[in-house]
Amino acid sequence: MSLKKDLVNYADKGMVSFHMPGHKGRLDPLDITELPGLDDLYAPEGMIKEALERAAKRYGSDRCFYLVNGSTVGVLTAISAAVKRGGHLIMQRASHKSAYHAAMLRDLRLSYIYEDCDPHSGAGCGVSLERVKAAAEADPEAEAVFITSPSYEGFTADVEAIAAYLHSAGKKLIVDAAHGAHFAMSGAFPQCAVAAGADMVVMSLHKTLPCPNQAALLHIKGERVSPSVINAFLTVYQTSSPSYPLMALMDECINAAYDWEAFFRRRRQLSESFKGLKNIRSRDAYDGESISPEPCKILLCPADGVSGVRLHEELRKHGIEPEMSLPAYVMLICSVYDTDEDYKKLAEAVKDIDSKWQGRAGASAREDGYSIRCIKDALTAMSLSDAWEAESEEAPLAEAAGRISAGTVMAYPPGRPILVPGEQITAAVIKEIVSLLDHGCTIKGIG
Repeated sequence: MSLKKDLVNYADKGMVSFHMPGHKGRLDPLDITELPGLDDLYAPEGMIKEALERAAKRYGSDRCFYLVNGSTVGVLTAISAAVKRGGHLIMQRASHKSAYHAAMLRDLRLSYIYEDCDPHSGAGCGVSLERVKAAAEADPEAEAVFITSPSYEGFTADVEAIAAYLHSAGKKLIVDAAHGAHFAMSGAFPQCAVAAGADMVVMSLHKTLPCPNQAALLHIKGERVSPSVINAFLTVYQTSSPSYPLMALMDECINAAYDWEAFFRRRRQLSESFKGLKNIRSRDAYDGESISPEPCKILLCPADGVSGVRLHEELRKHGIEPEMSLPAYVMLICSVYDTDEDYKKLAEAVKDIDSKWQGRAGASAREDGYSIRCIKDALTAMSLSDAWEAESEEAPLAEAAGRISAGTVMAYPPGRPILVPGEQITAAVIKEIVSLLDHGCTIKGIG
């Protein structure tokens, strides 16, 4: 059975609707509300409970929760459930903005783990066990550690070793695996964070699998986190009107049979087609490096290391829409739904651009042409929560060094903050922001 079939069976009863939603089933007969026999996402006893059990079995978790507002709500929930209000959390600095929002809402004290960077692209390669150990020893009061694996760019951490160490130290591990929902689908992918022993794992089905936007999962493994606490926080952060069509598609996505063998064959062929490029370097799972992105991610790196946004523009002119770009690279996301024709078009576009490529240094962005929100009269760094609520004012970016940021500043995508509220704005930070602007990146948090 599937959740979709259960909903179809209900729709076939021909009941006349005098309930929500207002379209009365005429837009989509499966778009319905919590009626007798249709189960409740937050107290599942029937068809939704069965679908969640299928999802947990597929991924090897002890409990699985549907997230119908995306991985963001899963990150908010996982951090809130793992760390008491006002407690300590060790967090990978290159975390999604939702993790910082969770820290702000729960008034958490943060200490950071910094990751190593790929020498070819500059992308983060994930946190190491050694750095996790150092952070845990430096902050013994921390109840949990939050890391991202795989990263947005597809690099993975040794989650199994990190989980084992943290459990021996009495701490919980939360993994943002938003870009790793496909790992459990084939043994040719890196190990899924659930199987690696993380206590909570958040993953987006829609990022790398055939499922609509906002479709995500939160998994629990082991007994270090209470399912009832998770459910309670989900009722706080997530909609009280979950979409039944979305949940039905999530059930189908998780349990479908995909031709991964064909996917890996196409991916290897695509990687082969990139060999011989003179001005663009491909970083992917088949590039021969010991540490590389997983197969669903490709980084195209211009030789000059600064023209990634320019390369993004050229790809769009050739009918290719990349996921994102930063000065050093363009990122492409591949999935099992790609076709041979898609890869052929991509390969031809990259070869054509490479043969005519001319990078650029980029137009100069004047730092005094931008403003940034600063806390009024703040002379020292503040907690994220205090800074969020403090009185603020706009200041010229060129004059902001030494001030305290009242907002979040980031290149988006990927949504990893350069500054968060309460942090001091330094000359180095201003230089980084201006450099990103120079090369065409979109920066959120400045005027």
